[in-house]
Amino acid sequence: MYFSRPVAGPGLHALVIGVGSYRHLPGGTGRELPDPLDFAGLGQLTSPPVSARRLAEWLSGASHELWRVPLASVDLLVTGGLVEPTIAAIRDAYAGWRDRAGGHQENVGLFYFCGHGLQAETRRMLLTADFGEHDQVPFLGAFDFEKTRDASVQTGPDTQCFFIDACAGSSAWLMRHSPSVEGLGTVANRIVGVAARHTVSILSALPFGSARGPIGGISYFTDALIQAFAGAAARLDDRLEWSVRTTSLIDAISTLMSRNPHARDHPPVQQNLFGDATLWTLPEPPAVDITLCCTPPDAQRMATLRCSPEPPSRPLVRLDHTELPWPVRSSAGSHLIEATFAEEQFAPYRKRLDLQPPGRSLELRIR
Repeated sequence: MYFSRPVAGPGLHALVIGVGSYRHLPGGTGRELPDPLDFAGLGQLTSPPVSARRLAEWLSGASHELWRVPLASVDLLVTGGLVEPTIAAIRDAYAGWRDRAGGHQENVGLFYFCGHGLQAETRRMLLTADFGEHDQVPFLGAFDFEKTRDASVQTGPDTQCFFIDACAGSSAWLMRHSPSVEGLGTVANRIVGVAARHTVSILSALPFGSARGPIGGISYFTDALIQAFAGAAARLDDRLEWSVRTTSLIDAISTLMSRNPHARDHPPVQQNLFGDATLWTLPEPPAVDITLCCTPPDAQRMATLRCSPEPPSRPLVRLDHTELPWPVRSSAGSHLIEATFAEEQFAPYRKRLDLQPPGRSLELRIR
């Protein structure tokens, strides 16, 4: 167990999985699959172990009192760890996570996987470290995400979140054979007991799409996920507190990824959204990143730009004159945006705006 502490009452329980080394794919330590091209030419990965560890570090290091319920456990199963993330090890870890998360109806369950994925019609297959160990049935080293998720939400706890950071490419072998791939849990024909009331699933790739990350670095999706939790997905709630909710995550993650030139063509997708639960509450307004620019370009070169939080405090001012947009980091809330000019060629600009995370680009139309 990566992190564990006793809590009185409900708690948050996370299972974080990162698979980077695949025994039977090219470059692995085991016997290689006969025709890797049958499986979309998959190989070894460097980003998933880094991404999974970074998420586990953030979860366990974050201010525990800011979660709706206190952080109780983080189980980390990752390439290079004490236990290799094979299908057997992941099944065991999943069963333990289900037991912990299901121990109190008001618990929060968080499931995260980063590694290889393949798309089979409408279903996402996630590959474990021993994928391809058996030539005739290679998908014994894989699990069906949707079946796994559906089995989990048929029982408690009330709030369950699933984040899948994996490609969803097509596979010639899958199209020829259409195997029946099992989930980590069994989907019941009839729900017995209390099912989850608040669920969200966010996947880093559209069906038959791809996910991206730098070699040896955190993936773009996981980086955006952490930023979303930290405040980019925060919204002002009915109690006038800045909270991150299950319903606010996808917009923040999508916006953050769209700003990344390496990820903007690979948008995430949301599935299975039910309810609306608070996950995290910030003690103060979150940071907001905006960019300011003026049109026409001559106005941009001549403008002195100001961004002043309200109630009044020290304004942010750009005095240098350049054609480049002005990146500004401030706090969420009302701001006075101004553009002034030393010469009378352009009229001054003055407008109050309510800035919300994760921020946006603003074009000031100057007369």
